[in-house]
Amino acid sequence: MHDKPQCSGNGYCDERAVNILRRFGLKETRQRKIILEIFLRMEGHPSTEEIHEEILRQGHRTGIATIYRLLQVLVQAGIVRTLEFGDGHTRYEYRDDSQQHLHFVCTTCGRIFEVPATSVNNQFEQLAKAHAFFLHNHTTYLYGVCDRCLPTGTKAHPPIKQERIDQMGNTPCNKSKMCTTEKKGYGPTSFRLQDPERVFQHLALQRGMLFVDAGCGAGDYSLYAARILGEHGRVIALDTMETSIQRLGTVSRENGCAQISAHVCDITDSIPVEADSVDIILLSTVLHIKSVRNRAESMFTEFKRTLRAGGTLAVLECKKEEADFGPPLHSRLSVAEVEALARPCGFKKHSELTLQHTYLACFKPI
Repeated sequence: MHDKPQCSGNGYCDERAVNILRRFGLKETRQRKIILEIFLRMEGHPSTEEIHEEILRQGHRTGIATIYRLLQVLVQAGIVRTLEFGDGHTRYEYRDDSQQHLHFVCTTCGRIFEVPATSVNNQFEQLAKAHAFFLHNHTTYLYGVCDRCLPTGTKAHPPIKQERIDQMGNTPCNKSKMCTTEKKGYGPTSFRLQDPERVFQHLALQRGMLFVDAGCGAGDYSLYAARILGEHGRVIALDTMETSIQRLGTVSRENGCAQISAHVCDITDSIPVEADSVDIILLSTVLHIKSVRNRAESMFTEFKRTLRAGGTLAVLECKKEEADFGPPLHSRLSVAEVEALARPCGFKKHSELTLQHTYLACFKPI
């Protein structure tokens, strides 16, 4: 991890915080010093909400709007940089361009690893020079699955072959091309934790349906669904991470999957889908995220608005059990806990599929 400003033994970075504010000509107020002091002490890449929670925990009274405004000032001054890891939050990092590093992001549990970029900096500089470009800094995200999230003996599922699709009685989106998950997108995905064929067989997805992938991440489920739906079906992929949506749009176009429509949006607010139009909504390994779970009521209410009569809301999550992969136990949800969140919003559990590491709980609007 790159070095942050070091704090004194009493846990405060008073002198460093004041020096930073003075160096960039920023007004020194008590609130600004408190916010900056606490931010400089925090490990990892905190969001505005996490900084606010830490400030409150330490007994200070500072509004989240004040924190956000200061962070924007610090970003504009070049003191702090913003990071997007696909968890729905903008995160912040103290900027030290003398210690460039890469970010490895686990797409299953969301863990972030910082690795010094010394070995690749020269390559970046040579690439920039070759294109007559002056490179002053970079932020690099590398997405994959950490060793803790890949169970022993578990292997990534290979791309599904054309013969397998034909046996299912479905046709490709385009006569000459097929949607494929071989070219991965960016963002979190649980796609390789189980056999996707079993998931979609249970969902009974059929050609011509409208499928919504809520919190689509890398877009693997969207691409798989598009292959089943055929050219007369539709897939709407939704995620807060713009890079994921852009990448999914590129991959779907390259594979002739015109029926995939990808949108950047907050699924806990409102979604760009017509009322009473959706056959299946898939919410895959998203509900366990605290910020999403806290807004489950508004999210499920919006889902109910868009589902047609007899439609299905499918929630896929990791089993609530100790494991050396995936979300920590305290973040996991049991089927009963998911049902408790969905029921007050007008959903009744219809079926359940138990897989090796995950489960699929399906609900019908009532």
